[in-house]
Amino acid sequence: MTGGTHPLRGYDVRVALYGEVTYLLRDMKALRLDTVGEEIWRRCDGATPVAGIAADIALAYGQPVAEVAEDVGHFLGRLDEAGFLAGGAEQHVTPRPGTEGDLARWRGIGAQIADEHQGVVTAFLSGSLVEGIGNSSSDLDLFIVVEDAPRSADSGEEFVGDVRVDDGLRVDAEIWPLDRVLEIARTIDACDLADPKAVMRFPQGWAAFAHRLRQGVPVEGAAELTEIRDAFDWSRLCGIQARRHLLCYNNAAEDVAGAIRQRDAGVALLTSRWALGAAADALLYSRGITTTSEKWRFSRIAECPQPGLLTDYAAYERDGDGDLFARCEERLRYASRLAHEAITQLARGRD
Repeated sequence: MTGGTHPLRGYDVRVALYGEVTYLLRDMKALRLDTVGEEIWRRCDGATPVAGIAADIALAYGQPVAEVAEDVGHFLGRLDEAGFLAGGAEQHVTPRPGTEGDLARWRGIGAQIADEHQGVVTAFLSGSLVEGIGNSSSDLDLFIVVEDAPRSADSGEEFVGDVRVDDGLRVDAEIWPLDRVLEIARTIDACDLADPKAVMRFPQGWAAFAHRLRQGVPVEGAAELTEIRDAFDWSRLCGIQARRHLLCYNNAAEDVAGAIRQRDAGVALLTSRWALGAAADALLYSRGITTTSEKWRFSRIAECPQPGLLTDYAAYERDGDGDLFARCEERLRYASRLAHEAITQLARGRD
């Protein structure tokens, strides 16, 4: 076992509870833990030797140490081989999102899951992997639109979610009723862009789904997917989101100014970043990008044709070694510039 005689949990391994089952997750790999596996994993702290782990498990379950040691060694070997232990055998493998082979395999997985449901109108893959910006930790997002709502009428849920592991790939499936999907399109059409309250009321979960719909790759019902997309006014959705983030920028910028005057370093640092992020997102939306995920902001900025935008934004995200309040003031000035560019872009769209 290359993970060492004192096993240590990898920093990038996460523990997840799906239903009543505990999984270890790392990149595209998942390992189901039973009760004994959880006890072994808990003791992988870098201080307890393999022999000590085996002795603890044997004592807890009243089993001979020699027999338990063999089983513990085998399980630790599996962890090590999968790269779940620090210094383990497996290195990071970044997927090649969107290649023909990837999409064929992912579509097969999506089709199998979609076939489990009744009344499917369309099913599509979406998310960072499909868009080509994912990494080795990304999962596969599957969306299934059905005729009848898969929920009770008074549940208040937007959709039914299902997370599973298929062919070594984590799949996050969402089942949406068709009437709810079309309601999103109607709400976009009805939203008064001049009313800040109406803009702020637009559900961000709906905005996220709309983006997934726009970027989706069909698994079933390609013609139906196109028909549903045609019901959405994407320019208007971008207008709603751009205005929402301009409002968020203004609120954060006001807090930054107050914190700087009061010499409150913590609030100034956090809110100046919020203001900068909101202004950048407003600019992205004003340019027709519908994504709502902050973690992909840098990737989206890189797609903008504006020269130097990514370099400048990254520079203002950093704090540097100088005076913190001076840096917050600089960040706020740059955020104001981005917000003004977003407003200019929105005005051009109205012309």
